[in-house]
Amino acid sequence: TGVSLNKYLLQCHCIVSNVGFNLCFFPMHYFGVCGLPRRVCVYESGYAWINILCSIGSFISAFSGCFFVFILWESLVNKNVVLGYYGSSATLLNLCWA
Repeated sequence: TGVSLNKYLLQCHCIVSNVGFNLCFFPMHYFGVCGLPRRVCVYESGYAWINILCSIGSFISAFSGCFFVFILWESLVNKNVVLGYYGSSATLLNLCWA
């Protein structure tokens, strides 16, 4: 399309996505250390806080996906056109005034 994505929004997306992914999947290592099987329908009450933490991480990951769609939309609306070609010192130019 010839448009560039916002660098700062992409960096925020990267951070939010990594936090969500690690909050979702890293606590599951503790489940494995405790001897729980891979698929559990109902957790014991002692593991409920870890299950809630994983659920919060999955919501953050889902939000980061929606945030990326917003970044794509923002780029198309603002028309941050890249003048140049790949590998050159291309500059960003907002052509709303044209």
